[in-house]
Amino acid sequence: MAVIPNFPQNLLDMHHNWHAPGVHPGPGARVHPFGTVGAGLEFLQFHRDFMAQVMAWYNVQPFGAAPFNVAPFQNLASAQAAVAGWPAIPAPIKNGGVTGWGGVQIAQEARLTTLTPPFASVDDLGSYIEGGIHGWIHGATAAAYGEPVVGTFHSPLSTYFYGIHGLVDLWWRNWQATQKSHLKDLIDNKAVIKEHIKEHKEIFKEAIKDSKEFLRDKHPLEKVIKDKDKDIFEGGFPGGGGDPPFLQGGELERRLADLEARVTQQAFIQPSERPMVGEAARMDSQKKK
Repeated sequence: MAVIPNFPQNLLDMHHNWHAPGVHPGPGARVHPFGTVGAGLEFLQFHRDFMAQVMAWYNVQPFGAAPFNVAPFQNLASAQAAVAGWPAIPAPIKNGGVTGWGGVQIAQEARLTTLTPPFASVDDLGSYIEGGIHGWIHGATAAAYGEPVVGTFHSPLSTYFYGIHGLVDLWWRNWQATQKSHLKDLIDNKAVIKEHIKEHKEIFKEAIKDSKEFLRDKHPLEKVIKDKDKDIFEGGFPGGGGDPPFLQGGELERRLADLEARVTQQAFIQPSERPMVGEAARMDSQKKK
């Protein structure tokens, strides 16, 4: 499209220094080298923030007055249109004979637009873009539109830079939207479950009540506890009026530890309680006859 006049040198240096740390010492040096954890997210976040800084400067320029008196900078509307993010990769860039567009780029674009297979994280997404189609598209844009600077680290000078990174940001925002959708599904499902419980609350209450009554009638606590362990509950059973002594101080822990020691020192099923099987069962049956 065009090279932006009077572009701030500090912003140009910041972008160059991010891609090649140390070239222009100062703010903007990359923290996570490509291929390391966090690099993908940093790639996306840096360029989103960088474009915001450039636009804060760009949108207050005297469009229509020199040096912003040539196309596409004649007025604010045309100037903003020139740096609008692309909604998709433009057709001229998909001219394989000029840009090298082919199967690799087709597959990458398809994954980024359909998110199939999905990306595990934003870091995964950013690394996939930076290590793949991003590097190619800068060079392809330079070739397709005859603007060499967009293929260099000084690419922010070109209005095409903002088309490219607007598209990259769109891929990121689309991924973010799917994550919000998944979260909404989880929240909605939780709401449905809560509503289901609310609607059937009385049924659940009756079921719990029936279970408690069955256990109380068929398996009263006094019958379950063996005589030798009943001293633990001297003073009454829960619900029988007043707390038994074992709930006082550290008595409960001591009694339980003692009970556990006695239980673990004997077989789970005592010899006298074991059912007879095999030859022993046959001989016992003959005795009874």
